[in-house]
Amino acid sequence: MILGSNDDLKRQAELTFAMGRHALLDLVIVFRRRPSHPHPDRLPSEDFLVLRSAMSSANTPVRPELLSEVELKKLRAMYEPYAHSLCYYFLMRLPPWIPQERKHDNWQGGLGDQPTLAYIAGGAFRNSTDG
Repeated sequence: MILGSNDDLKRQAELTFAMGRHALLDLVIVFRRRPSHPHPDRLPSEDFLVLRSAMSSANTPVRPELLSEVELKKLRAMYEPYAHSLCYYFLMRLPPWIPQERKHDNWQGGLGDQPTLAYIAGGAFRNSTDG
């Protein structure tokens, strides 16, 4: 939104980016981490072109013709090393810019989509689908 929009939408995106980056920096300090760059690059040039093309065909307020790979790299450099450092510390991965397959987020399912927990005498829990 910072690179592909104007006016209020751009300003809102800039403020959101600043707050998110500030939160990342605070967490890096709290957990005594050092920034580290993800390798390989999470958004190589060919993927940037795919991303911009997808945005062109989507119903979005982002104007893909305004998107610049160089400017996006500058923005990413302002937060990715901190996010990568925390992900490494917490044994997580930064998500790819372009999903490999379509998945539902865990919040999109209903109660019947996941096993329920049943209480067992003695205070322990077990998966009720185990019998």
